[in-house]
Amino acid sequence: MPLAGPGAQVNQVTNMAAILRYILYPFYLFGGVGLTFLTIGQGWNLNVVHGSFSVFMVASLILLEARFPLERRWAMNWASFQRDLKYMVSGIFTEVALRWTGSGIALFLATYNTPSSTKLMADVPLIPSVLLLILGFEFLQYWFHRICHEMRGGVGTFLWRTHAAHHLPDRVYVLMHVAAHPVNFSVIQGVLTVAAVVLPGFSPESVLVFGIIMGVNGTFSHFNMDIRAGWLNYVFVSTELHRYHHSADMSESKNYGAVTPLWDLVFGTFVYKPGQSPARLGVDNPSAYPHSNEFWKVMALPFRRAKKPNTVPKLSPPTVPPLASSRE
Repeated sequence: MPLAGPGAQVNQVTNMAAILRYILYPFYLFGGVGLTFLTIGQGWNLNVVHGSFSVFMVASLILLEARFPLERRWAMNWASFQRDLKYMVSGIFTEVALRWTGSGIALFLATYNTPSSTKLMADVPLIPSVLLLILGFEFLQYWFHRICHEMRGGVGTFLWRTHAAHHLPDRVYVLMHVAAHPVNFSVIQGVLTVAAVVLPGFSPESVLVFGIIMGVNGTFSHFNMDIRAGWLNYVFVSTELHRYHHSADMSESKNYGAVTPLWDLVFGTFVYKPGQSPARLGVDNPSAYPHSNEFWKVMALPFRRAKKPNTVPKLSPPTVPPLASSRE
């Protein structure tokens, strides 16, 4: 029996990549949600199942993007991995601090029987509850995210610089998702989560399903592989959409949604270019910022008194009253 030549091996790799291109995202998205419903129904340990699923997903996607990269120039290297480790440590410390703060807030609310402790949304059925959670959190997240990019003035500059840590890398891959400033991370995980999830009193089960969907989307959104979600791009924020959010071209670096593109569609910031990739990732004017690997300079960026760059491009007006033009 003749051995397969190099051409046959290339075809096998190409065929495998083509299959994964269409099935990988829905497999993890719907598989994760289905596993969560099964866990709830069977009474399994939610934290164990959620944690195991997350570890398996991240590990498998790291291996797959190394084998089938969309763009080799976006692949993780040793320098970027070292940078990501610093952000991981920063994120862990921030998460611990937020958990301690959140526990104190929860204890206060329960002790003094504030309106949030009445669990307004606790009796809403699971599926409608998850939908309300997604829409409510995403509405707040969308506008905060957009303000970070587009608001002018001292407050706008400060918010952009806390968010810029996530946009300074010129490559996207699974692990770079952790690149974030503690201030920006604290607002999203603290203020927005408390407002959209804690205060309405959603049930633990609905929060878990919401968390799984957030986790899958957050991981896939930076996945360096040719993923085609098709019509799902109009329901969930997939790799194809979020990749353009990281574009260095300000005319296409929109898509502010994290879970659903609904509010991008409503407010005119939806960008979808099937089968295409941004020409360059990162910020528009890299010389105006520290390098993404300069961790401490990036951490200090929001507190610098230097003037903003003067190279802010003029964009066509959005379909809603503009907050301001996008910046680098």
